[in-house]
Amino acid sequence: MTTEPNDLLASFDRHERRGPALPPVRVERTARTIRHLEPDGGAWIVWSDLAGAPDPDAVIAAERDRFARLGRAVEWKTYAHDRPSDLGARLRAAGFVPEEPETLLLAPAHVVVAATVATDTAPGVRLRRVAPDHEDDLAAYRAVHEAVWPEHAASVVGRLRGLHDADPGAAAGWVAWVDDRPVATGTMARTPGSPFATLLAGATVPEARGSGLYRRLLHARARHALRLGARWLAVDAGPMSRPILERLGFHDHGRTTPYRFVPDRRVD
Repeated sequence: MTTEPNDLLASFDRHERRGPALPPVRVERTARTIRHLEPDGGAWIVWSDLAGAPDPDAVIAAERDRFARLGRAVEWKTYAHDRPSDLGARLRAAGFVPEEPETLLLAPAHVVVAATVATDTAPGVRLRRVAPDHEDDLAAYRAVHEAVWPEHAASVVGRLRGLHDADPGAAAGWVAWVDDRPVATGTMARTPGSPFATLLAGATVPEARGSGLYRRLLHARARHALRLGARWLAVDAGPMSRPILERLGFHDHGRTTPYRFVPDRRVD
């Protein structure tokens, strides 16, 4: 049985998956898929609708073979409401490897601002918005990610810098400091004209968790999103952040699962 998206999900697809991408991403559109390509080699299939295709497996194979010829890895991001309903199984059969699933959470920005306005944090905490052309700010931002997800630190910092260089209003990052140490980060990105702002790159070093920093960073990002004109906040939430976010006004809109294909590393 195919699940049709509700109005909010349809709007999310239209603006966030099928709309323009933030620079420096290049968008490629086909009848059945939309690709996002970054200058550094990153590649994603961010939207697909294969339900009406005469042969969905042929569409998947064509995308796989295209990236194999290019020698370029690609991530096919799937959502619970994507069609056909067995898309994940078809991707696995074509050699795409599933990675850790997350949950798409959506919330009205004003609700999140109200829910986090009185967050208490430990003494000595301060928040600083990152100036991506300020090397000390970037070093602090990177230090937090190297302590939490060292394998992704360079790409996360590069993404923030790239977004700012292409459109200074498109993204904003914050670092939370305790005394003289950076201990947590949070980022917000919004495509101009979209009613959605995406929250990403949240990280807190283990010894600083449970001290209110996540909520305080959430409040800063939600307020900034409202100032930019966004009405909704979107998060791909993992199991650690999901219960916190749901207590603060976010609602579950289905599982998201990335499927990754790397040339010469197919799975039967």
